[in-house]
Amino acid sequence: MQINTNNLREELAPLYNRYQTQCNPQPAYVELDCEEEIVSADWDGEIGGGVPFDVWHHRTMRVDVNECVKGDFLADLLESDEFKTLYERVFKGYSSDFNGQSNLVGHLDDDAQEAIEKIEVLLQSYITTEDCADVYEVRDWLEPCVVIAKDGLSVTVGDYKITAKTTDEELHDLASGMESEAEINCQILDGDMYDLLVEYRSNCQEEEEEEEENEELRKILKT
Repeated sequence: MQINTNNLREELAPLYNRYQTQCNPQPAYVELDCEEEIVSADWDGEIGGGVPFDVWHHRTMRVDVNECVKGDFLADLLESDEFKTLYERVFKGYSSDFNGQSNLVGHLDDDAQEAIEKIEVLLQSYITTEDCADVYEVRDWLEPCVVIAKDGLSVTVGDYKITAKTTDEELHDLASGMESEAEINCQILDGDMYDLLVEYRSNCQEEEEEEEENEELRKILKT
């Protein structure tokens, strides 16, 4: 039996992912590959409820899990002796055969099915709000720290001032710092911080161009 949790320890909440075209994040799951006896967790890349063939044919079992759960917490849970005992029951009670359409289909005996249901119950009961990261839309998270100058020529974000001349590299560094601050506070930023900062710079550039045009107009009127 193999339990893969490395991906869970690489990020604050590695199972959280929302496509820009979707209103809600993708579902997350704990997966038991009964053929290979491998346990893992990930988020579902499919839109609309589609599943891989091995899941459809019950060779791989999936159990829903809160997509905001902190990675380290879930990894520790999946590696616990209590959960290992349940995996062993599932794999022991698993069998497969070919159906009439030449598809290999998995089956669980009563004890294995009970173990799967127990895993689902434990994931729901053990994972509380304290074990999950807070989710913020990037703009909502950042705007309390933003001050736009009256003339629109600069935007102050915390201790940093964005102007029309702020470089891409400077914006990347600022975005990285903001994202690190959020992670330290167990917060997920939903959206692209860098894109938002570029938007602020673009607004400054537009205001600067307009101011330059107005200045030229004033010079013409004086002549």
